[in-house]
Amino acid sequence: MKRLWFILGLCACAQAQSSLVMLGAGGGSASSACGAFSHCYSVVYDHTLVGSSDSSNFPALVYFSSANLKDTGHGGYVNSSAGADILFFSTSGISTQLASELDFYDNVNGIGWFWVEIGTLSHSANGTIYMAVGNASPPARTTTPWDANYVVVCHMNDNAANTTVLNSVGSNNGTATANTSTLSVAGDISRGMQFGGGPYVEFTGNPAALQVGKGSLTVELVYRATGNGGGYASPFGKSLGGGMDYGLNFTSNGSAQGYWGFGNVENGGFTASEPQYDIGTPHYLAITRFGSSDYYTAEPKMYLDSWGLVLQLNGWNNIGSDSGGNLRVGASLWDGTNFTGIISEFRVSNIVRAADWIKAEYNNQNAPGNIGAAAFWTWTVIQ
Repeated sequence: MKRLWFILGLCACAQAQSSLVMLGAGGGSASSACGAFSHCYSVVYDHTLVGSSDSSNFPALVYFSSANLKDTGHGGYVNSSAGADILFFSTSGISTQLASELDFYDNVNGIGWFWVEIGTLSHSANGTIYMAVGNASPPARTTTPWDANYVVVCHMNDNAANTTVLNSVGSNNGTATANTSTLSVAGDISRGMQFGGGPYVEFTGNPAALQVGKGSLTVELVYRATGNGGGYASPFGKSLGGGMDYGLNFTSNGSAQGYWGFGNVENGGFTASEPQYDIGTPHYLAITRFGSSDYYTAEPKMYLDSWGLVLQLNGWNNIGSDSGGNLRVGASLWDGTNFTGIISEFRVSNIVRAADWIKAEYNNQNAPGNIGAAAFWTWTVIQ
């Protein structure tokens, strides 16, 4: 077990992805019930996995692995090799499209990862969405399943001969210190980036959306350590010299200690024993804080996997100003240390996400389910 140093700027700015079931072909048949599409499915979420309150405009992960969902050139139902005709709907008549984002589609093997906006994720009753495929002239995808409070959504699935790391919710893209094709590996959600030994991603120019300004904050991370890297290991951090805005450090001690930074003011004060940095195990982690100028009302918290809330700090100092430093993923400017491991998702919001939202995200992303293997979602062929 490793010591955790947790540094969170109290100002504005997954997953434990356990093994995902990768089962084979599911059904699906041409039917008038599928509208202009040749095949469609109902996909039902389990309300017992979303906590004790509803979540609005929730970006749910939908995963499938099925021979039937290869493209037509490889014996499947999907017309487009790029997955353009894999769309999601709120009605059984396949008429009202839901906003979605294609994270990753393997047309040869029929594997897909999509993010779909659920208007109301109910805690009291199961809900149903519909996926339709097989259309030579599909409607344009309704995009952006992420609400306006997200300022960074990086799937870390870039794989190109350039250094751009795309941000799904704005123009503040990250810049890798090496071509993303040299960092891209299989992740715990679709693809990820392997860090360690030098490379990292930086949001240059200290974008205003990521600056500390005594605003609320949620940072979410899906990661898997593949080595301890020696000394400190920083999966992310925003800082400049001794001025710490927010971030996360692991150390090689046998216990875990939280440590928080606020502009040029830093304090710490709690321990936890959950395995945040056990080598080889994927994790979902979220940190939150309310917009305030002191620890007591800001209530900085950390959530991990199925444990939920594992750390909460009630401190004493006021919060400093933004350091002026850039946000880095895979390393931190604070002490120059690098994280050794795979990061599959990195997200920043300018509000505090509720505990039930975080619980639903973990359950959804940890085990989304597949055709023939119910988990968060249960799939049914529409006849």
